[in-house]
Amino acid sequence: MSEDRLKGELQKLIADAKNPDALKDALAYLFPYIGSLLNSRSTTYASDQGFYSRRRISRPEYSRTYFNLTPDNTFWSRSETEELVASLPQTSLPAFEAKIREVSPHRKADVKRMFFEIIEVSAMQESHGYDWFAALVDNAGMFLKIEDSTAGSLFGLDSDHHITLLLADMLRKRDVESRCEIIQRAIVEVADISYLCSVFRYVAGDKELPTIQGSEPNAFGEDTDVIREKLISRVVDEAASGSLYTRISPGEILWFWRGAGYGEDVFANTTIAMGSRPSLLSLLRIPVSLVRSTAGNYEAVNRGSWSKIIDLDLLADKANVMATYAEGEEKYLAVRFLQALERDKHF
Repeated sequence: MSEDRLKGELQKLIADAKNPDALKDALAYLFPYIGSLLNSRSTTYASDQGFYSRRRISRPEYSRTYFNLTPDNTFWSRSETEELVASLPQTSLPAFEAKIREVSPHRKADVKRMFFEIIEVSAMQESHGYDWFAALVDNAGMFLKIEDSTAGSLFGLDSDHHITLLLADMLRKRDVESRCEIIQRAIVEVADISYLCSVFRYVAGDKELPTIQGSEPNAFGEDTDVIREKLISRVVDEAASGSLYTRISPGEILWFWRGAGYGEDVFANTTIAMGSRPSLLSLLRIPVSLVRSTAGNYEAVNRGSWSKIIDLDLLADKANVMATYAEGEEKYLAVRFLQALERDKHF
């Protein structure tokens, strides 16, 4: 089939769709060649290697997997799904919450997985880019509360990483100018900066730590360092007020802060924060990670990493006192941290 004929057939298909713009952007994102034919505004990854690493349908070796997927109409009908794709977060998120309340506990993770797919397609639309980026940053807790269907799996993808990947995708598929506009606006407007810090590191890497795999030091062009410092300003303000330790993922913020070249400031702040009971409880949670193992999963603290951020010996002293005299959740958190710290040699 000639290019002109293919272009004509595609234009007819798109014209008949309920939301032509959404379909055009989705096709351009999944099939870069089609995007070039249609002159889509949706930009693609700069290198073919990017498509390999993200297993896009445009690669023959991955396309079979996509066509073997069976659409699940258990939760939303096809027309409902199309409406969600065409909708902004203000409409889609309440629909997601309502569906989560309706389904049985063992299906909640499936609803979340399907909704993540809806977000990925909806966010391809030029007019939806910032709205979904900001909504996902600010509503991460909504998704983290729902246990993943692969929880406990050796190769499972946790929600926190999945959220970071979605956000990174929203930035990487746009040109540098658009990326800068989205993240700079988000720095000013979003309530919780946890996943802003996470996605910035994932996309642009750290300034003083080893390069994060897949990151591009100039992901935001000449403004990369300027944007990093703008985000640091918010981090410093939150650290001073103590609100940093109330965020959904304070550890992401602390690692971003350190990676930007402020290691001494981070260590000093976490030490001071131990003097506040709420911040101390947060610090007992932050370094504890789930380690997946064929012999059985367990929680541990990676002392080699976290000792750069937190005075773990001082935190252990405070945890020992709390484990002895406190009750309820405080005692639980203290004991959990101490047990995880003991498992460091297995990490």
